[in-house]
Amino acid sequence: MNLKGLQGDAVVAKDGEIGPVTDAYFDDQRPQVPMSVAAARRQGASALRDLQEHAAEEREAADSHLRSSAEVIGYAIEAADGPIGHVEDFLVDESSWALSGMIVDTRNWLPGGKVVLPPSAVADIDWQNKKVKVRLTREEIKSSRAP
Repeated sequence: MNLKGLQGDAVVAKDGEIGPVTDAYFDDQRPQVPMSVAAARRQGASALRDLQEHAAEEREAADSHLRSSAEVIGYAIEAADGPIGHVEDFLVDESSWALSGMIVDTRNWLPGGKVVLPPSAVADIDWQNKKVKVRLTREEIKSSRAP
């Protein structure tokens, strides 16, 4: 399922609805770990602020790599030999809630193009420069596209 498609869906707990999905967080070192979904309470945005503050505190901890998927959407994608596009969305495995792919918009490089890259293709995320570096070359990415 596409992560953007979850935006606004209801998060329901045992005792009732919490609110709509506002973001999803993933571990940038272990994408196979299930994602955490953030929801804003209907009574206000305080729950979202609490989750964002908690994520920021977690990021500061030495062993935490919790990152906002909304932050990464739009980041530039750099293949081993040059730029190819930007992150458009993520795919999430419906049974495990782990990241299963990254949808990359390649229109500026490959007309009409979108590709899905597996999490294993990510070599590094440059948070300061808002760039995702992948292990594949442009030709490998181009040849993996469906006709």
